Amino acid sequence: MKAILSSQSKLVFLALILLLIVSFIAALPVISPALKSILASGTEYYVDSVNGNDENSGKSPESAWKTLNRVNSHGPFKPGDKILLAAGSVWNGEELAPQGSGTAEHPIIIDRYGEGESPLINRNGTFNPPHDISSSAIRLNNQSYWIIRNIAISNINAENPGELEPLQVIDGVTYWPGRAGILVVGDISEGKSTTVKGIHIINVTINGIDTTGGDDCNYYYQKNPGAQGWAVSSGAILFSCMDNSAGPYSDAPTVMSTMDDILVQNCTIRNAGGNNISLWSNNRKLPDRFINVRIIGNNIFHDDTCKLSGNAIYVFTAKDTLVEGNRIHNITNGVTFQNSDGALVQYNTVTNMDGLLYDNETHYDGVAFDTDLDCVGTFIYQYNYTSACYEAAYLIEKGYSPCENIIRYNISYGDAAVTFCGYDGDPAKYTVKVYNNTVIRLLSDQYASIPGTGSRLSMINQVPRAEFYNNIFYYPGQSLLIDFVGAKYVNNLFYGNLTNKNIGENILKDPGFASGSIPENARELNNMSYDGSIPGTGSLLEAGFFKLAKNSPCIDKAVDADAKGYKLFEDDKFHNDFYGKEHAGKPDLGACEHTE
Repeated sequence: MKAILSSQSKLVFLALILLLIVSFIAALPVISPALKSILASGTEYYVDSVNGNDENSGKSPESAWKTLNRVNSHGPFKPGDKILLAAGSVWNGEELAPQGSGTAEHPIIIDRYGEGESPLINRNGTFNPPHDISSSAIRLNNQSYWIIRNIAISNINAENPGELEPLQVIDGVTYWPGRAGILVVGDISEGKSTTVKGIHIINVTINGIDTTGGDDCNYYYQKNPGAQGWAVSSGAILFSCMDNSAGPYSDAPTVMSTMDDILVQNCTIRNAGGNNISLWSNNRKLPDRFINVRIIGNNIFHDDTCKLSGNAIYVFTAKDTLVEGNRIHNITNGVTFQNSDGALVQYNTVTNMDGLLYDNETHYDGVAFDTDLDCVGTFIYQYNYTSACYEAAYLIEKGYSPCENIIRYNISYGDAAVTFCGYDGDPAKYTVKVYNNTVIRLLSDQYASIPGTGSRLSMINQVPRAEFYNNIFYYPGQSLLIDFVGAKYVNNLFYGNLTNKNIGENILKDPGFASGSIPENARELNNMSYDGSIPGTGSLLEAGFFKLAKNSPCIDKAVDADAKGYKLFEDDKFHNDFYGKEHAGKPDLGACEHTE
């Protein structure tokens, strides 16, 4: 009996000690971040379109809610909460617009649960004015720290595909109501700026965003002159920083919202109209509305030949954006920067950029990468593969502010007349440094016979500050016109009928590719590598067709400094060729080191 009483006494004593500790913690005026992390676990909410019931608590799979409207009416979710959508569920016509914000340590998560097909939110083209200017499947407005992952989205008018709602007039401005997959909006509130932080979108599948005005591939706004809304409200994944007092497109330095820490990773976007992944602000004089942006490893493509897209990735008023490892196929344009401050663009594959077909007659655009419209800072394009682009692999244009472009260790295969282009604006404001790229164009390529294109390195010679070093330009059997008048050409290899002989010290020989020959017709090869689910890089890259043979005249021939003594290979992070092979001694010409 004595031993039993002793054990009970110990238990009572320990309980009292624990109670005192809990009471002491509760009385603390400030809770440490570490303790907050322990206490803030969040709540899981389940949604099942088949077996759910909106009268349920939503806090277990057995008591799941049924509709997305029930999620929206819940009120603000708290840091650490999860909204879990049942596999196999489909919501037609509904929009998921949950409220609340998470924290950096405890974001709010939208995810899936269970086995089976990814849960699908199909907005079905539904537009409910005056709910902004977009029909979206998921919408966040002035909310921070959300993770959206592992779900599927579409926004197609099932009854009338391609048909949009009538134009809307909001505050005296005419808009056409766009359609979006995921729409993240930051706007001013009561005259004060808003900062949206920590929006991560991961492994989301978006199949079909209906934003075309008809079968002829004309943009809807072309049929309705003066209407605003295309870049703002149409596409697959849209981030929009708005100042509602400034109008749709303003130069006024008014109070603006900003976004910080944006991630779009490993998403698959298919058949989306508008700009597929877009960062947009309606104030073009502030190039830092978006910071810490990473767009990584996404697959963006169209199935058919009628391009409904603007750009696969559109970056407007952003600073130091990372665009890495994306695969883009069969769209209008690849990656476009406007009014932005610097970017690193690397390891991307962009194929079959056909441009826009206006009235079934005239092509425009068709660019893989574009530094456009008053960009500033430094843009680095490296380790990218471009092929069968209608207008350009790299387009450097409209330079009105100091801007440096570095294009290095890329492969351009079968791109059209404009390989590197600069025009418009003030040439003294921007520079283009192009070195160690491999550029290949064959007579059988799709665009080789288009009248007026020729075989050119550029289109208009307004970039006298362009510099070309250590590149391979392989144009067998063609007249190769170099029309960057006043640019520097140092230590490049040209293979073809060079029409400009007085361009400086360069090599005029066959580069000696390890494969012996390059397969013809880039476009067909690119389509073969597209398997209907994601675009691929094709057998050319995988087989190493662009590597140099051991007897190539390009081996160890690279110069390591530009005309002003700038060290081209001094950067500690820049020691590998296109295939990741480390330079052994002096680098070779072109993007690929020779094989042993």
